[in-house]
Amino acid sequence: MEPVSLPRFEYRIFGLCQGAWLKLLMQHGSLIQERVMTDYYILSTATTKHNIKIRNGLMDIKTLEQCHDGLEQWSPFLVGQFPLKAGIIKQIVFPALGIVSPGFDKEEYKLEEFVEEIIKPDPDLAFVETLKHRFGFEFEGCINEYAQVVVNGALIETVAFESEDPEKVKNIIQKLGLSTDIANTNYPKALKKIIGREPFESNWMPGNDFMALFSNTI
Repeated sequence: MEPVSLPRFEYRIFGLCQGAWLKLLMQHGSLIQERVMTDYYILSTATTKHNIKIRNGLMDIKTLEQCHDGLEQWSPFLVGQFPLKAGIIKQIVFPALGIVSPGFDKEEYKLEEFVEEIIKPDPDLAFVETLKHRFGFEFEGCINEYAQVVVNGALIETVAFESEDPEKVKNIIQKLGLSTDIANTNYPKALKKIIGREPFESNWMPGNDFMALFSNTI
């Protein structure tokens, strides 16, 4: 696998805030990018230490390197463009999924073949389609993102802050009036909850009291 960028520390939360997070980011920074995209995630019951995503036929894997003061450090790696060789799927993708690789009937797999023949038949795996409307900001030395995400027809919002320096992420969380009492929830964990593969914890999304406090900051 090829590294995509240096490892970054991330704080991400999900909720239904009626665009309040987007308004807050627009108040504090400049919008540098707005995109609409479809991403596919492969989820495994065995692990949440790898974030496996397919976008425009290209697969990448983020590996959770460490947790630090409520933040998660992720290293992204590029796996490759479909069609993928069976050897790459066996030696790279399935170890990241944490389960034993199946046998392969073909030397390489197109995306549709990979999903229908390898992923969907396995009860320990889930293939999730997401439609994202993403807004990217950059200020206070961090890459900041707000997104509206449709998962199997359900709408949820997310906001995230990333930097190679964990102190910059913590500073911006404090400056924006957010609270790390809300669980830092990465995409694999959130998607598992949304599709019913994991239970909901009380602190994984902001409660009404938190949202009321947050609304007063904008």
